[in-house]
Amino acid sequence: MNISHKLRKPARIVGGLLFAASLYFIYDAASALQPGARLARLGASELCVVLLSSIAYAALLTLLAIGWHEVASGANPHRPKLPSIIAYARSVLAKYLPGSIFQYASRQMFGASAGFDQKHMALSSMVEVALHIIVATMLASAMLALSGLWGLPALAAGIGAAFALAMLAARKLPGFGQALVSQLAFFAGFALIAALIAWILIGAPTSALTLAGIFLVAWLAGFLVPFAPGGIGIREAALIALGTTVADPATLLSFAALTRLVTLAGDFLFGAAGYILPSLLMRLNRQASAGQ
Repeated sequence: MNISHKLRKPARIVGGLLFAASLYFIYDAASALQPGARLARLGASELCVVLLSSIAYAALLTLLAIGWHEVASGANPHRPKLPSIIAYARSVLAKYLPGSIFQYASRQMFGASAGFDQKHMALSSMVEVALHIIVATMLASAMLALSGLWGLPALAAGIGAAFALAMLAARKLPGFGQALVSQLAFFAGFALIAALIAWILIGAPTSALTLAGIFLVAWLAGFLVPFAPGGIGIREAALIALGTTVADPATLLSFAALTRLVTLAGDFLFGAAGYILPSLLMRLNRQASAGQ
């Protein structure tokens, strides 16, 4: 029995306890602060921003699918992207049942049906995880350092992430450059969505940008606890704990609720598209064939 197998059960227990503690922390804060009253004051235009943000987030996930496709394609760079996007989209829903780690297992299954080999898919998922951590850290560090919050630590984290990225890039993996560009574009868009939601709650652009940087840090915390479905609980608890220098707890709870709504809706839209699109394309092809 290797070391990683021995550590799997303790890690699962620690992750479960952390998940439960985070949920209790959020419940306790929400019970005391009642953020629903803050959310109830949102106007139609603000709710429209949230709706459009959900659609934009779903579209941004396509970038991650393309980045995954580029590395998974290996020595076949001309492989069509649509089957990869469909396989990736279907796997997104698995992060909620029962935890984030299962999206990668389901992606192996859906990707195999699209003609990918297991080795390149596993490699692509590992590269994706590494880039998630590195790119999100770099962007969060830059935003927090520029805002003056966590100045030196944020700068150090950014430099460390840049060094890790350079070491990863040195391997010269096929498709790595395209995957990196896709991830940079995704997280830049993700941060912008978070900043927009923070802005409609806070109203101060500088504070909204800072809170968006903190959001990326909180997102990373949720991502690194694989047994929390979609990072639920972990992300919100980290956001509330870290954001007190930017906004009051009630606003932070409202921000956590709205950003969670955006990602849940966006994941659902993107995942549903992975199931609906093939049937729609097949129907259109049949109609085109019948019309000839």
